[in-house]
Amino acid sequence: MSQKPIIHIVQQADIAGLPAFAGVPLERISMPATAAEFALAVAEILQASCIGFDTESKPTFKVGEVSSGPHLIQFATAERAYLLRVGMPGCTEAARAVLQAPGIVKIGFGLKSDHSRLRSKLNIQPVSLLDLGSVLRYQGKKGQVGLRGAVAGILGTRIEKSRRVATSNWANARLTEAQQAYAANDAYAALRVFLGLVLEQQSLLLQHATTSDARGATPANRKPRPPRSDRNTAMKKTLTIRWQRLVNEHGETCPRCGATEQAVRHATADLRQALRILGIDVRLETSQLSPADFAQAPLESNRLWIAEVPLEQWLGAAAGESRCCSACGDANCRTLEVADATHEAVPAELIIKAGLLAAAQLPDNASGCCPTAQATSGHGGCCS
Repeated sequence: MSQKPIIHIVQQADIAGLPAFAGVPLERISMPATAAEFALAVAEILQASCIGFDTESKPTFKVGEVSSGPHLIQFATAERAYLLRVGMPGCTEAARAVLQAPGIVKIGFGLKSDHSRLRSKLNIQPVSLLDLGSVLRYQGKKGQVGLRGAVAGILGTRIEKSRRVATSNWANARLTEAQQAYAANDAYAALRVFLGLVLEQQSLLLQHATTSDARGATPANRKPRPPRSDRNTAMKKTLTIRWQRLVNEHGETCPRCGATEQAVRHATADLRQALRILGIDVRLETSQLSPADFAQAPLESNRLWIAEVPLEQWLGAAAGESRCCSACGDANCRTLEVADATHEAVPAELIIKAGLLAAAQLPDNASGCCPTAQATSGHGGCCS
């Protein structure tokens, strides 16, 4: 295993005199409360390559008392923070989907205790962790740097760490606004500290995090064992994504279909991981239009259905058209019009959004049938 990198930072002498850290506003803090909301949170988090991470536990005040935590698991992207309350339906499965995803680096401070509690209490084995406290040092000193010192030294700002809030009851079903802000910004500030490093330092730390986990074994030598619930859970429902596009006699398609194919496969993989916690499998079906078929109906190329409902219906969007390329000849090709935006290639995030909307309406024992009569009315779906 390669030697752990050490990055030296400036120690601010007067933290109290620094401007306040701009944390996550309350309107950008999500607290999922249902399995569907947890699935949506996972799908959004999985779009990021690195996230802020922390946990909170109800404090203990008696000698020998053992913590029953973690009671709260926090994730933060550059845009939003997510507070996962342990015990809520779907929370453990959602946390496991994120924490055991090797392609997402989880960044925080003092993660050793978080790792231990997650493993022992929830049977979650986090991978790709980056504990900034273990790699940051003040210039000329040996001790580890905490979140407050790192925010000051790297971002030049002051983050408030209220002891009263820190020692509050994190097991409460209802968290106060002060608790929400405190928990969200612990994770968010860790991410901002990382992003405040120079690119060469970020690259070095990411490489370190993705080649060794918290116990020092490389992923090639030791892969976390799937938890029992994941090994034995049978998928109860199936969400089908169907996509068709033109392929000419030379095996070529147009650039917008090529870009959409990448987005469809990316979205399918993310939806499959996110919806697994709801017992939903995601199946991708692709088909080709011949040049003769395309000539008869060019707007049928680059078309998507989710649960046999056109993508546009899930999104409240409309299909448009525009000139494309030589592979399509003189015909106009399909576009997706959402609000004031026109997309020639369908973005992965819109496919994911539609997939989550469809998943929420899947009937029991579904295998891709239309979720509602209204959704398929007049469009020849499986229920029409």
